[in-house]
Amino acid sequence: SAAIPLQEETNFRIHSLRGKLSLSTPGYKRIDNVIVSPYQSAMFSLKRLKRKHGKRRIYRRARNASGFSPYLTIVPKSAQLDVISLHIRTCVTFRTEIPVNIRIVRLASLDHLRKRGSKHLLDLTKKNFIAVLRQLVEGAPIVYEKKGISESIGKKNYSSPIPLDVLDSSHFHCLLIQDATNSENNSWRDPILLTKDFLLNPMHVGEITRCHAMSGILVQKERLNVKNSDAKDKYFADNASNRSILRRTAWDTTILCVPFFLLLNSLPFPLMVRTWAYSEGDEDDLWDDVPVLDSCESNEWDLSSDDDTSFVTPKLRGMLSGQFHYSTDIGHHDYFTLDCVGRGDTLRLSGINLRQPLFIQVSQYVETADERDAELMWTSPLQLNLFKLRTGMNSKKGVLSLPKRVLDIGDDCDALVDVSVEERIRMPICTIYSPFWIMNKTGMKLQYRVSNQSKRYFDSGVGGLPIMIHCGKSEETNKAYKNASREIYVIPLEPPTKSVLQSWWDFSCNGELAMTKNALQRRGLTIVDWSEKIELSAAGTSGEVHCKDYVLNSSIKSLVGAFHSTNLITLSPRFVLKNMLHISITFVPLLGSLHEAIARSRQLRKHIGHVDSICSFNLLPNQSTVIYNFHDTNYGQSVEKTYRWIAFCVNASRFGGSFKSKWHLIPLEVMTSTYFGEHDGINDTMCGILEGKVHASDGGSTVVSIAHAPVPPFRIENRSNIHCIQFVQDDSDGVVFELPPMHSCGYCWDSPLGKKRLRAVVIPKKKSKHYRLRLALKMERDRHIKTAKDVEDNGTAKTADSVSSDDDSIGNTDVEPIVFAIKRGTRANIDSAVELKRTTALNHRNLYTVNSRSYSMNKVGRKKDLPCPEMKTLFDYPNSLDGTAMESNLFAHIRILAGTKILSFNDSPFLAEQVELGTTRKGGNFKSALCHIEFAGVGISIMDDFPREVMGVVIRDIQIHKPRGSIDSTAMVRHFQVDAMLPDARYPIIIQPLPLGVDRRNLPESTPGSIDRKDCYWLKNDEKPVPIFESSCSYVPQSNMVWVPRIDVSISPMKLQLDVDYLLRVVGMIIHSVSKHIGTNNTATSHASNKLKYTTRNQMSALLTYVEKLNISPVWFEIEMNIKSDDRNREEEVEESDLTLNAIARSTTSPVAAGVISWVINVGANFAHVSPSFKYKGVKQTDRYCDILDLFTELAISYIIQTIKQSYKVIFSMSLLGDPKLLAHQYKTGVTDLVLKSRDEFLSGGKDGVGKGATSFLQNVIGGTFFAVGKVAGGVADTIDSVTSNEMTSNHLKPKSLANADKPEHVVDGVIQGTTFLGQTVAHGFAGLIGNPYRGAKTGGVTGLAKGVASGTTGLFVAPFVGALGFIAKSTDGIGSTTKYLDLGVIEARCRPARTIPWGKPMAQNGLPFLKAIGVRIHTVRYQRIRKRVNRKQLNDKTERDDEDWQASKEYKRIRAAEDRRKCPPRKIVSIIHNKEKQHFLSSSVRPKLLEGHPGNLVISHYALTFEDTIILRSADFQLQDEVAINVWNTKMLKSATTKTKPLAVCKLTVGDIYASIFNYYKQQLSEKESRLSTIFAKNSEDLFSQNTEDANQNKRNKSIIIPPPQEFAMFRPGKDSKSPRKTNLEAIGEELASIKKDMDDFLNDFDSESSETDSDSSFLGGEKEKEESIGSVIKANEKLASSISLSFFPIPW
Repeated sequence: SAAIPLQEETNFRIHSLRGKLSLSTPGYKRIDNVIVSPYQSAMFSLKRLKRKHGKRRIYRRARNASGFSPYLTIVPKSAQLDVISLHIRTCVTFRTEIPVNIRIVRLASLDHLRKRGSKHLLDLTKKNFIAVLRQLVEGAPIVYEKKGISESIGKKNYSSPIPLDVLDSSHFHCLLIQDATNSENNSWRDPILLTKDFLLNPMHVGEITRCHAMSGILVQKERLNVKNSDAKDKYFADNASNRSILRRTAWDTTILCVPFFLLLNSLPFPLMVRTWAYSEGDEDDLWDDVPVLDSCESNEWDLSSDDDTSFVTPKLRGMLSGQFHYSTDIGHHDYFTLDCVGRGDTLRLSGINLRQPLFIQVSQYVETADERDAELMWTSPLQLNLFKLRTGMNSKKGVLSLPKRVLDIGDDCDALVDVSVEERIRMPICTIYSPFWIMNKTGMKLQYRVSNQSKRYFDSGVGGLPIMIHCGKSEETNKAYKNASREIYVIPLEPPTKSVLQSWWDFSCNGELAMTKNALQRRGLTIVDWSEKIELSAAGTSGEVHCKDYVLNSSIKSLVGAFHSTNLITLSPRFVLKNMLHISITFVPLLGSLHEAIARSRQLRKHIGHVDSICSFNLLPNQSTVIYNFHDTNYGQSVEKTYRWIAFCVNASRFGGSFKSKWHLIPLEVMTSTYFGEHDGINDTMCGILEGKVHASDGGSTVVSIAHAPVPPFRIENRSNIHCIQFVQDDSDGVVFELPPMHSCGYCWDSPLGKKRLRAVVIPKKKSKHYRLRLALKMERDRHIKTAKDVEDNGTAKTADSVSSDDDSIGNTDVEPIVFAIKRGTRANIDSAVELKRTTALNHRNLYTVNSRSYSMNKVGRKKDLPCPEMKTLFDYPNSLDGTAMESNLFAHIRILAGTKILSFNDSPFLAEQVELGTTRKGGNFKSALCHIEFAGVGISIMDDFPREVMGVVIRDIQIHKPRGSIDSTAMVRHFQVDAMLPDARYPIIIQPLPLGVDRRNLPESTPGSIDRKDCYWLKNDEKPVPIFESSCSYVPQSNMVWVPRIDVSISPMKLQLDVDYLLRVVGMIIHSVSKHIGTNNTATSHASNKLKYTTRNQMSALLTYVEKLNISPVWFEIEMNIKSDDRNREEEVEESDLTLNAIARSTTSPVAAGVISWVINVGANFAHVSPSFKYKGVKQTDRYCDILDLFTELAISYIIQTIKQSYKVIFSMSLLGDPKLLAHQYKTGVTDLVLKSRDEFLSGGKDGVGKGATSFLQNVIGGTFFAVGKVAGGVADTIDSVTSNEMTSNHLKPKSLANADKPEHVVDGVIQGTTFLGQTVAHGFAGLIGNPYRGAKTGGVTGLAKGVASGTTGLFVAPFVGALGFIAKSTDGIGSTTKYLDLGVIEARCRPARTIPWGKPMAQNGLPFLKAIGVRIHTVRYQRIRKRVNRKQLNDKTERDDEDWQASKEYKRIRAAEDRRKCPPRKIVSIIHNKEKQHFLSSSVRPKLLEGHPGNLVISHYALTFEDTIILRSADFQLQDEVAINVWNTKMLKSATTKTKPLAVCKLTVGDIYASIFNYYKQQLSEKESRLSTIFAKNSEDLFSQNTEDANQNKRNKSIIIPPPQEFAMFRPGKDSKSPRKTNLEAIGEELASIKKDMDDFLNDFDSESSETDSDSSFLGGEKEKEESIGSVIKANEKLASSISLSFFPIPW
């Protein structure tokens, strides 16, 4: 392929990459096989080409002066969808945030600045090192220059890599930076030496840090993967040493140029800013070392005499003028700038000397219409002492922020100036902001008054800029800001007007605005006054503001982005009323008690007085209004609580001129819906149902909407064929309704504030209003017929009572008779109508008889039967065919349908029975739907930049199932766990469920039908636990509502172990990671001027939910929390999060405050180790018909209240107090188990074992007591140590705190640890007596010396007491652990081992997601045994007497016993041990079986042990690098084993090896599942969940089975431990060679280890030595020997 030349970064080509990519750089070897990754940056090492001198090659490697190894960095970026842009640059890059020019110059020889004994390193600690650089760069030749480097714009990163010739040169170079502003004579910043030590500053030299600050740079580094050759990559991967890690990775360095000063405008308008500073002499400019300057001039531009490195030295440009660097004198002049800063923008200033004070002036910037900019009044100059800040100029003694200053920009704009150190770039940032903005959206003029101040603020309320205040005591410009009470008071100045309020009104959502009659005076009295105080710092709250009778709303929110220091206080209307009817309404706002409001509504129905007419207001359709004050109905001294009400009536025409419209009451204190009924005015028939909704808006205002109800809340059904029913609300204001047979009607309460019960009664047919109306109609018809007949007979004209031709026909039965009678206007008919109304009024008293019943409409189901009166004639039953009487009772039942509760009266119980059976719950399409979702699990891994796994979140076995033909659905989560993946975490498991046993429901059929599940050993331990969350729910689709017949929720008890310091680190890491990808919108202030928008429930389309039965099981949480940082194995290279408690203490501005906070945290941590247990009661609710959000809110509040009531458990569970709550529980459990379990054991005769009660008593009472004593002693010891320790106390020789130390395993271990703790504490006390004064004098002078003497003396005095308490704590903990020594318990383990992530490698895939334990199946063990065979021919040659003597000899007996032992060897046993767990997992004992023997001088006997036994290897902390040892023992040897006893053979594996085998088995299972799923889904969807038994059995028979594959592992004789320590590499090599020679000799001698006289088979890979055979025969016999073990590994996921 052709080469592509790339010379400059501005030139590029788009080329299709095919095959392999190679990179060639002049002077260096070509880089082949470049791997292009679109996501990962990589570095490639450059190797110089070999140069020829004459006839031979020179392999000498010239070292560069910069200290950077030559690398190429490749950064891939996605340019397009299918195009990747490769940015190839050097490993050192210059990037800027401001426009600058850069220049690189070559320095003269710096031999005078080199370290002693080094040719390449400079001594950066020399005094006035920076002044030397300033002198050396003057007149230095320029080797590289670039102008106009800008900041990052969009996605293009404008940066400039440092040339490779500069980095790999033998000469030193300096980088110079010049600000590229409009001025042409900007000064050059301080020079930057381009060396690795100068840039990275690993020794933290103060002068170098100051030089970085004066140059305005920030050095960033990132470790990237280095691509080497394949052989080296493989070698480095196999050798994970520190050296190999350094060879696989390298630092990619970035020099970031930052501004010297940042000015952030956090005000809602642009600013004009003047900044200036006066120049003064700098001490670094003075240099009094004349010989050094002379040496600099004499050695100028000389090459190094060591090597000829011209091939790596950049070529100089010509020596003409302008090609050498000369600094301007601008740096010694005064500094001045004038800039405009937009709202939310940041001004970056350069050229400022951080050692000198800076002066600023601010003015508001206004853009005029004639394109001229106007400047308002300038503030007084403000001096900022930047030299006091903790920047690079003053990194040790500075402060993080200066005192805040007051800046008065205008009358209504009180601003503050806050100067602090920007965390990212460590440069000063000045923020001009106002802490509180006040927006007036009330529609009236307001006045504000700050607490304890005389200043007033006036607000017109027409919009524009907010009122900005700071509530400080200092009101004068540039005075120090002092915190005061942040409270204001409000008073209205003018009544609200429509013209002002409509500027904030959203007409599209709220409708047309109508203003009520509001005044600030009533009857000559002022009804407004100063409000109560408004707390401005209470962000996130809203509430009412009472200005006497006027009520307003206030909401406080914190702004974000550049305005994060500001709280926005919005004043708006509190109550808004919206008329969503098609007709107008009249309303009156009322204030009073319940009885007073009801009385006033009745009075308004009768007569509207003059006062009420003033307060009332007519609201047209689709209009909204604001309510500022309420009319007080309490004229006396009422003792009842007052509420706010809206009394309204509908302005609709009614039948009858004397009918008065009813006034309804809406309570404003309760967020709910209230239904009201409107009557027709003559028959009291309900002609319409209204709904009044009260809810809160986003800003906290209360919105009241009046609209037509989409569905009636209740419906009354009369399903009887013959009976008439009358019903009424069981309240004095109730209206009697009547239902004829087979009729129904919508209904709502006539008095929503009264008694909500319905009373019904069955009335005789002749007494019903319907019957009487029909009778009146019949009489009217008869009279009409008679009149017509008289006219026809007499021939006379119509009388006055005759019917007009325009009247309706008499035969029109659709018209109500009483209405027809009133239209006729006859006297008789009017009298008849009056008589009917009088009769209807009397029916109200008939409802309260013995035959009436009262019904509650809250619960659904069967109700009391309604009695029917006795009827004895057949005429009373015209619909009865057989003449027999009907049932004497009507069956009542309440059901819910389409959002309406229906009360039904029936002649038979058939409908009620069908409802109870559920046949009326028609599921529709939902019932015929089928859903089955199952997830194996969801895992989330959190990784830091190390890189390593920090936290793992696992949710396992998620199932959602809804069968076809049912309305029930179930959801389940089997397991949830949060693990701390760090190896040395204090709590490896953060959140986990408490074990509740095995879930044996619906065991999976994972084996074919021909194989018994009992034979599948790998499935025996696959028992799933009880789910942590299980829910079953039924749903019935309904229109206008959500109907949930049943909800059952079960939650497993949870255990939480919270290390607060660890969690804060994780949270800080996540926030830091997210902040890299989420930008901040600095101009997001538009919501401060948003329109007032009030959305009603109808506009939100919210539906009510009906829950018949809700059941939530009880749940409890066991919590253990510790806020003290874990000091075990703390790694220094890991950066601490800014959110940790100690980091928070260090970030304070005052050193004294930081010390106090750190001391309080350390002391308080001893009190904050608590372990409370919170228990929550179950929830059972029935027949809830409400908004689902209201139900959830109610449940949340109930749980919060229960938590508050149990807060006392936190105090009584402190470890410092010995956890008295847990101790009391242990006493109760121990005594109870001693009595009850001992009784049960005695009654059962010991069938299930004995001693369980005594064991529980021993563990809980005795062990719990000792544990409590240990906690108290340890807590007191840690508290005393924390109180007496300070910053001068050294950690050398200091033992770990008792809270973080490892717990002893038994009493002996406790005594040993206690003794060690006592000795270390006393030794640390004596060391502190000398060390503390030394450290105090070193850091604080005489004052520090005094503090050190005091702390050292105190530490020595309290050391014996702390040590004694520690000894008591350790000893008692050891006794307590001894009581539980035989208690096996449940081993709590992480969900899986942490993934190993080497340097330079990406995060590997999580192959095996769940591995709680490892199942090891031991199949067989094969070994051989060697002994010397006795020649039987020699025995036959002996005489008979000799034979008798031989058989009686001891030699013969030993040979005979050895032969018997060879044929029947002793029993063997296998043990497996994890290196972190000192516990052997044992198999069953098996006697070896002799397979065969071979004749000859040496006898080799082959044995086999068939175990077929399964061992479950569990550990609390599995890591892939952990070691697992598999040992073979003699049974007797293991029983009498000591610490020096060694097994017969051992096989050592790592968890990673076992993990690889299990992973292969897991992949085979996944493949089998995939093939099975593909087969199933290929069939018809109807057969997917077929219940056919024959098909299911056929699928089961055809199912394949995956078996864990057996593997053979070699077993070896245990090696001998080395006793002598290795001091040097040569000694280590010698010892290794000697060990190898000795092991070979021992191996060869092992063949003679077992003679015929041995009485044991200790010759199995070891034992006693006997006669030596020839080496050749031993080697030949060794080739036939074999010793191995057959194992299978399978995962234990639960």
